Amino acid sequence: AHSIVVDGDRAVGRIWIDRTPDEIRLLDLAIRDRDRGRGIGTRLLRELQDEARRAGVPLRHSVVKANVDALRLYRRLGFAVVGDLPTHHAMEWVASQGGPDAGVENTAS
Repeated sequence: AHSIVVDGDRAVGRIWIDRTPDEIRLLDLAIRDRDRGRGIGTRLLRELQDEARRAGVPLRHSVVKANVDALRLYRRLGFAVVGDLPTHHAMEWVASQGGPDAGVENTAS
């Protein structure tokens, strides 16, 4: 799924997601510079986390190692680095086995 992210009546970014029976993979999330810091990316990621929790699958993606702002956001939302590529970190979020408010459990390989 590839979608334009809209806030009100204004396009503010894009999101590209691949859903399979085994995982939800975030392929791209981009928010326009002037719209960053308003919680839009956080809201989208939390929606994907909720979807992954309901489906019982991990949420995965990779992020450019030099993008410290993105790394900070993903870590704050409970993602863990599970692999390294030359220019990217492979990251994963897995819902805990507890209730909906039990937090997250990260896997590392």
